[in-house]
Amino acid sequence: MTPEPMETSSAERWQDLDKLLTRSGNLVGPGFEPGPELREFLQNDCKVLCIGAGGLGCEILKDLALSSFVNIEVIDMDTIDVSNLNRQFLFRMQDVGKPKAVVAAERINSRVPGVKVQAHFARIEDMPTEFYQEFTVIILGLDSLEARRYMNSVACSLLGMLQNSSCRLDAQPSSDSQNLFSYDLHQSAVGCTLCFCWSV
Repeated sequence: MTPEPMETSSAERWQDLDKLLTRSGNLVGPGFEPGPELREFLQNDCKVLCIGAGGLGCEILKDLALSSFVNIEVIDMDTIDVSNLNRQFLFRMQDVGKPKAVVAAERINSRVPGVKVQAHFARIEDMPTEFYQEFTVIILGLDSLEARRYMNSVACSLLGMLQNSSCRLDAQPSSDSQNLFSYDLHQSAVGCTLCFCWSV
């Protein structure tokens, strides 16, 4: 039996999130400016790409949808296998053999009113750079080191930091009024890009 979609008023649905976005606290940087316009940005202007719809991707998509992000896209090249069902909770037995991205998007759209998840059943390498430029936030839900390295190189190129196939940076957390998360990036410093979550 399929559960019915959640039905709550807008005020009730986002009251906990509004408490975080409309007041300052010790969980935000010094440049954070609380206000109701932040939720409006998350729901109207912010585009999020989730790369991967497996074990990590299912959790990420669920958390995004329940945290007021509305414009979400997901890309994954895999199809659902029986072995996925014990930990990838968006999938059911009848979904075996279907594209993970498509099923995950359909399930989130049917369960969380107002959320619009668009699926891409494709390889990340097959998408043009212009595709990734459309997003405010890119989140990796990947278990492949090769795929993570590829997306890190894409992120560096979008930031204009890719030189001679090597991106060297030093990441220091900082506040930025235009980004939810940002880093001070220095080309001359030594570092790697394997562990960063980008907001571009």
